[in-house]
Amino acid sequence: MNIIPILGVGLIGALIAVILKEYKPEFKIYISIVSGIIIFFLVSSNLKSFIDLVTRFI
Repeated sequence: MNIIPILGVGLIGALIAVILKEYKPEFKIYISIVSGIIIFFLVSSNLKSFIDLVTRFI
């Protein structure tokens, strides 16, 4: 799993949320949600292979 894109999305999302918090506080939650969704989709392909591995042992 390549951690660099996940780390990048998280850091950029947090930075944008902090910057926008001063001007439009309600956008902070939107940026956080979008960043979380992007990170989930980046991780989901590896999550599927992990679930397959666990179900094989059960």
